[in-house]
Amino acid sequence: MLRQRRGKPSRAQTESERSAGTAAVTGVSPSRHPRDSKSIAHCLTLDRASTVVVVAFVFVSIQWLLLRIGTYRYVASERRARVALVIPFTQREVENSLNRSLSFWREYPPCVSSRKTRLLGDLHITFHYNLDLDAEEGKRVEASVRRAWAATLPPNVRACFTRRSPTFMSANLSSEEDPYPVGPCVQHWRTFDALQQDESSFDHWFQFELDVTPVREDWGTQMLALARANGPNCSEWWQLGSLPLGDDITGAFVVRGRVVPDHHLNGNSMYCLRSREYDAYRRQVRERFPPMGCFAKTDRGRVSGFDAASYLYRADPNQYHVDRFYAHKFRASDFVLNYGEGVSMKFFASARFAERLEKTSFLVHSKIRFPERFRVRGNSSASSSSSPTTRGGRSVWTCDAGGCSWIRVNGTVEDD
Repeated sequence: MLRQRRGKPSRAQTESERSAGTAAVTGVSPSRHPRDSKSIAHCLTLDRASTVVVVAFVFVSIQWLLLRIGTYRYVASERRARVALVIPFTQREVENSLNRSLSFWREYPPCVSSRKTRLLGDLHITFHYNLDLDAEEGKRVEASVRRAWAATLPPNVRACFTRRSPTFMSANLSSEEDPYPVGPCVQHWRTFDALQQDESSFDHWFQFELDVTPVREDWGTQMLALARANGPNCSEWWQLGSLPLGDDITGAFVVRGRVVPDHHLNGNSMYCLRSREYDAYRRQVRERFPPMGCFAKTDRGRVSGFDAASYLYRADPNQYHVDRFYAHKFRASDFVLNYGEGVSMKFFASARFAERLEKTSFLVHSKIRFPERFRVRGNSSASSSSSPTTRGGRSVWTCDAGGCSWIRVNGTVEDD
């Protein structure tokens, strides 16, 4: 009889026989051994604990990182601000001032990190032409602005704005509306209408005239932060800007026989676009001060400007109820400083100006050119001597059809 050769038992067979023997002795199935069950449960517990520790570590690390770059307070909210930076301009300003104004954005860019800026929201830029962009002259002007935008600003500056920036708007001012001071006033009011009809649904906009100069980097990011803090329905303010800070604006208005301090906010401000109350307020200003809310009445004549009209509407002693309810909606801020024509070039090189900038100022509005590295657009003939200056006492700036005068409260004309 032939004997059948048996090969070496496989490892699986050996383990199977060993398990069968163990089961025969203990009477317990190997797959259900208590020691093995406890080991498995212990391993699962360790895995879960390790996962929790890792997730917690990653979460804390992200929080720490966001805090380090200063964006945690922005990411915490779901709402993102949408701000339009509007630059009103004329053909003459494109030829004389646009390149110079944009060149300062290279030294003081609107954002340091475009990623951080986008966490806050969208910053969009729009150029607002006073006439018609569809006309042949308007098309040439738009092409000039686009060339200046591409040639003057490096990619890192352009990246601070939305991808479709810049866009253009036409104020379509008539020959009767265009002359100063009515032209800039009407153009300002029409900016609200155009942006509120825009499909992008902006919630704020900033009027950035070409004589506004950045003096600190990241000013565009700060705009978004201010708009975002104001809330989706502008619960805190309607206009955020600067009081008159120049030496020539130290007086007051005389309205209905009463002295009203000049606390108007300059037009280069940030404005709310999502408040029906503010829409109604602007309509009332235009109705109260015809034509189109561009001249405010005082006892000594008319004062030109939509910003002065907006202030004097609520500062009128007979309008106390308006001032009482809405004065807090017009907020003075150091974000932008309005010096107008009331300072000399020496002032911008002084320690007093440097101290002011050390606070929270990002922009300066002035008709006077900054010395050295601080410069502002303006005609070569512009100088501080073109505006009257007071030396103590209370004075009043009033205008009529014949011009403007700097008048003391007692009626004595100080300068013409």
